[in-house]
Amino acid sequence: MPRHKKKGHQKGHRRDNRVQHFETIVKENEKFLSYYKTLKLVTDDEVSDFLATLREPLPATFRITGTRNHAKELLKCVRTHYFDKMEGIVIEDKIIPPAQPIRCKEYLNDNSIITSVGDIMDCLNSRYPDELAWQINLTKSAIKTSKEMMKLKKLLIDETALGNFSRQEAVSMIPPLLLDVQPYHYVLDMCAAPGSKTAQLIEFLHQDSNKIIPDGLIIANDADNKRCYMLVHQSKRLNSPCFMITNYDASMMPNIYISKAGISKNVPIKYDRILCDVPCSGDGTMRKNIMLWKRWHQNNALGLHCLQLRILIRGVELLARDGILVYSTCSFNPIENEAIIAALIKKAGGSVRLLDVSDKLPSLKRRSGMNTWKVLSKQGNWYDKFSDVPVNDSAMIKPSMFPPSESEANEMHLDRCLRILPQDQNTGGFFVAVLQKVDELKWLSKQKSDDVAVQISNVGGKTEKATNDNITGKSLTEEAKNIPNDEVPEPPSKKAKTNYKDAFKEDPYIFISENDPVWPDTRDFYKMENSFPVELVFTRTKTGKKRTLYLASSAIKNILENNGNLRVINTGVKIFSRSESQHVNCSFRINQEGIEYIHPYVQHRKISLTKEDVIVLLTENNPLDVRFSPRTHGQLLKTSQGCCLFTYSNQDESSDATETSGFTICGWKGKFSVRPLIPKSDHTHYLLLCGKEGLENKLDNNDISESTTEDTAINSSPSEAVQESDD
Repeated sequence: MPRHKKKGHQKGHRRDNRVQHFETIVKENEKFLSYYKTLKLVTDDEVSDFLATLREPLPATFRITGTRNHAKELLKCVRTHYFDKMEGIVIEDKIIPPAQPIRCKEYLNDNSIITSVGDIMDCLNSRYPDELAWQINLTKSAIKTSKEMMKLKKLLIDETALGNFSRQEAVSMIPPLLLDVQPYHYVLDMCAAPGSKTAQLIEFLHQDSNKIIPDGLIIANDADNKRCYMLVHQSKRLNSPCFMITNYDASMMPNIYISKAGISKNVPIKYDRILCDVPCSGDGTMRKNIMLWKRWHQNNALGLHCLQLRILIRGVELLARDGILVYSTCSFNPIENEAIIAALIKKAGGSVRLLDVSDKLPSLKRRSGMNTWKVLSKQGNWYDKFSDVPVNDSAMIKPSMFPPSESEANEMHLDRCLRILPQDQNTGGFFVAVLQKVDELKWLSKQKSDDVAVQISNVGGKTEKATNDNITGKSLTEEAKNIPNDEVPEPPSKKAKTNYKDAFKEDPYIFISENDPVWPDTRDFYKMENSFPVELVFTRTKTGKKRTLYLASSAIKNILENNGNLRVINTGVKIFSRSESQHVNCSFRINQEGIEYIHPYVQHRKISLTKEDVIVLLTENNPLDVRFSPRTHGQLLKTSQGCCLFTYSNQDESSDATETSGFTICGWKGKFSVRPLIPKSDHTHYLLLCGKEGLENKLDNNDISESTTEDTAINSSPSEAVQESDD
C-alpha cells in the first residue's frame, strides 16, 4: 500500500489511543497548586485530600426525568433488572453490594458502588424525590470489565437519547435548582450549550402534570452556532413546545418583544429567572478534563474576566424586578467568581443583592465565598490592589479583578456565594451565586430599557450595534473619575464583530388556522377535539406542500410573530408529518415526538393493547392482526388503514392503583398487519416498562429498521432541514 495512505482498520477493530494518551498525562501542575495555596483556597491540612480527589476519575451521575408519567415505573424496572442483578459481581477486587439508596453521611461509604446521590441530592429532594437521582462510583475502565455493568451503560445511553435519563454531574444540577423555576416563569439561559442545565429547566417548567402546555417559556441562547445544534440535540429529547434556541453573543443579547393585551406598543420581555453559566477556565473539571493538568495557566482566568462581567451585566439588565439570576462557573478562581459578583454589585449600587440560600441547601457541604484575594500577572507577580500594577501589566489586569474593601465586602455579603470543592463530597469543583434584582438599575433608571438595549432590527445580516453604556464601558469610565484608582470598575473590552454573512437564511414561521387546507382532513381523520389549539400549529414551508406541522406554546407564538429578525435556531415540537397513501384519506401521520400533546385530543384511531400485545408489536416484524389478543384483534378489524395510536395501561393488571402507568406508541395499520413508527431504542424502552428486559437479541435479529423509514424518508425543504437538523 502506498506510504502516503494510512492503513484502515477493520470494522469493529478500530484502534483508539486516546485512553493510552490520557494515561500518560502526569496529574501534576506546580503552578496550579502554588496559585491556590497562595489564595488559601484550601488549608495546608486539606491540600493532600484536594489533590488526591482531583486525580481520581469523576463518578458518573444520572437522573430519571421526573416529568415523565412513567418515571417511577422506569425506576422500578431499572432496580429490578439491573441494580439487583449486580449483587456478588467482583470489579477491581471489590464485591458490589446490592444497590441501595444510601443517603447523607452513608454516601461516602467505601462499600457503596451504586448509590442514590447522598448529601447533594438530599438537599435537592424537593425537585428529585423518590430516588430519581443516582451515582455510579466506578471508573469507565472498570465498567467495561463487567457484562452486567456494560448492560447498564447501554441502558443509560439509550434512555438518555430518549430523554428519559439525563447524565449530568451532581454539582452541575445545583444552579438550575436554585432558580426555583415555576411553570408560569419566563426563563433565559444565556450560555446554554451543551444543554444539561437547560434540560433541567425544561423539566421544571413542565412539573405541573395537569397542564399540558405551561404558560411560561425558556429561551436558551449560545454564541457559538455549532454548539447551538449540540443544544438542539440535548433539548429536543424533552420535546417542549415552550422552548426556543437563539444564537447571540450573550453580552449583547437583544431585547425580545411581545405584545400584551391593552398595550398598543410591543414591550421587551423581562425574565423572571435567568441562568448565567458563563464560559470559564474550567479548572474545577480537572477530574474529567485531564488535559487541564497540562494546560492550566493563570492567564486563562485573566482573559475571560471581562467577558464574564459583560455577560452578567447584560443578564441583570434583562432581569425583571424581584427576578432571580444564578451566576455559576466550574472554576476555583476568584477572578472569575467573587470578583465578577463584587464588580456587578458595586456598579448596581443597591439594585442587585446576593441572596442567602443556605436554608435551601442544608445538607450541602460547601465553602463560603472569599472576601479577599490577590491577582497574579502573566510574569508571575502578585498584586494586592490595582494601584500596584505597573503599566506593562495593566493591559491584562483590570481594576474589577481586585477584591473590594473589607467594609464593602461585608456589605455585599460575598460569603453568601457557594464554593463546592471536590474532596468534600466526591464531586467536581463549582461556584454559584444567587442574585436578586430589587430595584431598577441606576444606569437604566433615566432611560426606557427598550431604547437602551440592543435592537433586534439592527441585527438583520449586520453586526449588532450596542448603545448600552455598560456594554461599551462608557459609564464605567466616567464613574472612574470620581473614585480612587484601586476601586475603578473594569471597563469591559470591545465586542468582537459577529459574522452573519454565511449564516443560513430563515424561512418564516407560518401559523395555520382552522381553515387551512391541510387541517380539515387531518382533524376529521383523527376526530380531534374542538379544544385542540390549532392556532398554535405552524409550518416552515412558505410555498408548495406543507411537509411538517409543529406545535408551539402561545408565549413562543407571541415571540415569533413580533420579532421578525430574531435569530432562532430551533423551536416547536413536531406533531404531524406528511405521509401520503392511496389507501388513506389523510395526508399526515402523527409523530411520536409530539405524542403527549396530541394524544389527549385524539378521539379516534386508538387501539388498546395488553402487555402481551405490546411484546408482539415490538418484537415481531410487521405482525399480522391475528397475532394479537382477541380484544385487540377486534379493534384492528374496525380500524381503517393509516396512522393510529397504540395505548397501553397497566391499570387493569396492577392490584395497586397507585402504581398505574402507561404509554402511547404511534403506529401504522396496514391491510392485514401493523407496525410501530418509533426508533429501535424506543422498542427496548417500552419492553422494559412491560418488565421484559433481555429481548435485545430478538430485536437485533428482526428487521425493525422499517419502523423508522417514514420518519427519515419524508423529503424536507431547505428550511425544514434546518428545523429538523437534530432528528
